[in-house]
Amino acid sequence: MLEKIEDLVNEGGAKALVVNVQIPFSIGDMYEFVQLLLDAITDTIRSNDSISAKTREEIFSWKVKQLQFLGIKLEREKKGYYTTPTSLLRKSLIDLWNDYMKKEDIKIVLLMFDDLHYLVNAVKGAVYDLRAVFQYIPKYDCNYQLIITGYKTLFSDIRGLAEPLTRFFESIYLEPFELEDTMSAILVPLRKEKIPVSIGDDVIETIYNKTGGHPYFISFIMRDLIDMKKDGSITGEYFNTAYHKISEHMISERFDRDYGSASEKERNLLIKIAEVDNEIVKPADIKKRFNFSFWDRLCQKNLLIKVDRGKYMLYHPLFKEFLRTLK
Repeated sequence: MLEKIEDLVNEGGAKALVVNVQIPFSIGDMYEFVQLLLDAITDTIRSNDSISAKTREEIFSWKVKQLQFLGIKLEREKKGYYTTPTSLLRKSLIDLWNDYMKKEDIKIVLLMFDDLHYLVNAVKGAVYDLRAVFQYIPKYDCNYQLIITGYKTLFSDIRGLAEPLTRFFESIYLEPFELEDTMSAILVPLRKEKIPVSIGDDVIETIYNKTGGHPYFISFIMRDLIDMKKDGSITGEYFNTAYHKISEHMISERFDRDYGSASEKERNLLIKIAEVDNEIVKPADIKKRFNFSFWDRLCQKNLLIKVDRGKYMLYHPLFKEFLRTLK
């Protein structure tokens, strides 16, 4: 989705800077978030040939200058002073715009944060802080556009903050890709990055069937495939051989982590749900009775999806396959 937005911006003709930031599961606080963003901005500018050589050279000094405020902040806290990450983020973006983006004739900077729910889970009110920053900086004639991705319940789970946030953000709910969308999601990045790899339609269809058109898993499989085969043709035979290794990586990178986020009783419920052949499961389908609070908590952790009243499904069939191996 974020790559599609970036393509649309570039096709629009206006000179734009697009910064992609992947929020890690392990993120701990807002200062780590600010540092992550500064790193991403610096890397994006330094690798952008349309930006002048002078700016590409100086932007590293800009980052170092901003990061020094992190160090100053930590020292001041010991002395009883306090500099908020919100004010640091605001200052950094204003300085970036005035010192570099104006000179480069950049008309808009798109900051795109993927998996923002990890930050929300780690830092209470993080999205509200972001809203405050991006409502404030237009006063300084800075044209930043904030784009985030996260679980469907990202705002509703914040409860009291949900209403002002939904007024600030325009929400778009993404459905799984169709086969044609999956093909574009695979082939367009290969062409864009000039990766000397070809992939057969039969392999793309296999990836579509395995992932159900889920963008995250499509991207995960393709990343591993490209890491394993730097050039040449990815045939059906090669994919079948490589998929076992990809599956093991997916388990260690994603499914072990998801499973580990559940309590012992929640894990037992997950395994019982995976044993049911039907995709949609009702509590009555489980022989051992579990309190409804366990079902609700698994929904809150985005491991279970509530389809309708009293009807649930695991968030992805690949996760279901993983749970069945645990039995």
